[in-house]
Amino acid sequence: MAGEFPEDERPDRPVAENTPPTTPGFEPLIPPSESDARQRGSMQRQEPGVTAPRPPTVAEARAREKARKRAEEQARAAADAEAAKKKQRKKLLIGGAAVVGVAGLVGGGYLAYSAITAPEVTAYCTIIAKKGERVPIGNGETIVATQDNQEIVVPDNYCETASRSGGSGSGGIFILAGSQYRYYYGGGNNTVGKPPVGGTTVKPKGASIKTKSGTTIQRGGLGTKIGGGS
Repeated sequence: MAGEFPEDERPDRPVAENTPPTTPGFEPLIPPSESDARQRGSMQRQEPGVTAPRPPTVAEARAREKARKRAEEQARAAADAEAAKKKQRKKLLIGGAAVVGVAGLVGGGYLAYSAITAPEVTAYCTIIAKKGERVPIGNGETIVATQDNQEIVVPDNYCETASRSGGSGSGGIFILAGSQYRYYYGGGNNTVGKPPVGGTTVKPKGASIKTKSGTTIQRGGLGTKIGGGS
C-alpha cells in the first residue's frame, strides 16, 4: 500500500536499548570475545606439571644432537689419553725393573765368574841384594850376591815378617834390618836361592795370589789384600 513504511522502519516502532544505530550497507562493530583474544597470540602463563612443553624445532634438535656428540667425543678422547699414560707408565716400570734385574744378574754373575775363573798366581818372596851381600836361604844356608840389585828368591817368612813389622818403600818393597824384600808374582816354579824368572813384580789385579807356603796375598776377583805385598 502506497505511503506505508516497512515494519522495521516504522517511526512508531520501539527502539531497543543499547542497540547501535544501523546504517544501510554497514555491519555493527562487535567487541572480540575472550576466546578470540587468546587465539590471536596473547601471552599465557605456563603452569608446571600442567602446561605441555613445546616440542623443539628442527634446528634446535640438530644443535642438541651436535652438542651431545661433541661431549661424547671429548669424554672418549680423555679416556683414551689416560689409558695411554697408564700404559706408558707400566712400560717404564717394567723396563726399569728389567734393567735392575739384568744389572743384578750381570753383577752377581760377574762376581761369581771372577771368583771361579780368576787366575791363580804364586807369589815368591825375593830380596834385592847388594854385591857381596850374604843372603840367608833357610836351614842356616846363605849365598852371596854377585852384583848390585841382584834379586834372589828367599823363604816366604822373610816377606811375611817384613810386611808385618818392617818399613815399606816404593814399588811394594818391605824393609827389614836394612834389607829390601818384595813379592815376585808368577813365573812358574821359582827356586829359593835363584833369581826369579818368567813373572812380574807388579801385582796382577783380579788374580788369586798365594805364596808357596799357602798365605793368601789377594783374593781373586775382589782385590782383597790379606797379606803384604803390592
